[in-house]
Amino acid sequence: MVVAREEIFGPVIPIRKFKTIDEVIKRANDSMYGLGGGVVITNVNCAIKISNGPRAGTVYVNCYDVFDANAPFVGLNDSSIGLENGELGMRNYLEHKTVIKKSLDDSMPCHEPHKLQRCCRKIK
Repeated sequence: MVVAREEIFGPVIPIRKFKTIDEVIKRANDSMYGLGGGVVITNVNCAIKISNGPRAGTVYVNCYDVFDANAPFVGLNDSSIGLENGELGMRNYLEHKTVIKKSLDDSMPCHEPHKLQRCCRKIK
């Protein structure tokens, strides 16, 4: 089904029946994209297994297009431009640096691990 394998930007939702959970996961991962997917299902245990299977940044269960600014938003595979939103998304805007400092007192060796300082600063 072409509409299920290509990246469609429009109000299109392909609905497909399935016989096994493994079949659903295999179909979901049979695409070079991984922005998001959704499943409508009444069995909670199956919903959990299905939602963990697809290689997609967001998987919706019994809903679609719900957004929480505190949750990280990510696309995978060819849908990816990086991680946004939430604490994990903010880490993309940090630059990490290790500063190793030796005291002017020569009796304190520089290689002592507890003397190392790590810090982050925001990129402007």
